[in-house]
Amino acid sequence: MGKAGTVLKQVLEAYGISQNKLAVAMGIGRSSINRWVNENRDPGGDAILEIRKGLNTINPVAAEEFIGLYLDESFASGTIETMRKAGKSLRQVLEAYNISQNKLAIAMGIGRSTIHHWVNESRDPGGDAILEIRKGLNKINPAAAEEFIRVYLDESDEGELVDQE
Repeated sequence: MGKAGTVLKQVLEAYGISQNKLAVAMGIGRSSINRWVNENRDPGGDAILEIRKGLNTINPVAAEEFIGLYLDESFASGTIETMRKAGKSLRQVLEAYNISQNKLAIAMGIGRSTIHHWVNESRDPGGDAILEIRKGLNKINPAAAEEFIRVYLDESDEGELVDQE
């Protein structure tokens, strides 16, 4: 039972968006939305991105509210149009800030193999894992944590990292 489903339910109710309307906007079945909002299943990392895109087509303010609540911060802004895949973003940040997969795994209290799967995009981190990645990076280097979210939410295809100096 994850945070993403709870936040999605709050946003749908607050903005009067039906599960069916979001499902149509996302091109998926309403049963998936229902499972997420009833917390029977947490949406994965890519699904978080698709939820945001679907909400954006219905109500851009709701999309930004979803991301803002999900991240517990005000990262959401009207300039966000698309998001990056979590594994690629994580790899870029680890390389740019010279953080080893093992160091992040220790900070997060998980196995290094999990980080390896994410970084090599053989497995996508689940919705709540995005928050845990940010927390782990924040323990090591707060700037890297902020950069991870920035790159993850970056609208460009390039996902260029901001100069860290």
